[in-house]
Amino acid sequence: MIIMQLEGISQTGWTKYAVGYREAVRIIIQAIGNSKSGFETDLILPLIFLSGHSIELMLKKIIQERGKNLDYIHPLTNLFEKVEYDVRTIARLPLGELSHKIDNESIDRTKQFISDLDEIYPIVVRYPTFRNNKPTIKDGLQLDINNFDDQFNESFSILVNILLLHWSSLEC
Repeated sequence: MIIMQLEGISQTGWTKYAVGYREAVRIIIQAIGNSKSGFETDLILPLIFLSGHSIELMLKKIIQERGKNLDYIHPLTNLFEKVEYDVRTIARLPLGELSHKIDNESIDRTKQFISDLDEIYPIVVRYPTFRNNKPTIKDGLQLDINNFDDQFNESFSILVNILLLHWSSLEC
């Protein structure tokens, strides 16, 4: 239902893609949680890639909606920095009956999650080596799946809510 609502307003499909990648993340996390076969480690890199890509697309949609120049870059931290002021401003808007739980602390957690994710997204999780043939992952990759799931869900939800709050502010 939220996909239809988002796409009813968005003509570009950015949110449709982002929500699709987010759903893939949810399915992978469920599969990892339910698995007893040992294939879970094979899903970590796709999980991180899909998580990063869904965050990237939501950030690009916010950039686009705020009328900013949409550079086709991938560093998540750079994308977040481009909209951080807008995100914090939109979160403070009094919007009638709309309520949300977006405060500076949750935005700071989102910023930190994006920064952490940006250290390995997209190159490290897409390719086994850099162009110079050095490995992208040196000493293995450790991931607390429950913590990652919580942080990803909070961050994605905040970005979706910022987008909805932005649209609502235009209607006020």
